[in-house]
Amino acid sequence: MAQAAPLPSIPLATGGPITDDILEKVERASRSAQQNECLTDADAALILLTIPQIAAELLHRRRAMGVIADMADLENVTFLNSARDNG
Repeated sequence: MAQAAPLPSIPLATGGPITDDILEKVERASRSAQQNECLTDADAALILLTIPQIAAELLHRRRAMGVIADMADLENVTFLNSARDNG
């Protein structure tokens, strides 16, 4: 008896790059939901579609900063005041 050939598979759809504009919309929708307990279907879809990529990027950046912190000798670092620090 011949074995059936595996069916071709189609990869699951994923969102494209998350631009700063989209990130701002996600932030506004999320804050609105937290403060007003009101979430439109469009806002909910936006949040659900973007959270995996946002979480992955945040984790990647945190891990990278952890590696940098582990490699840097903070005793040998001088932090300078900046205009943002009002210094």
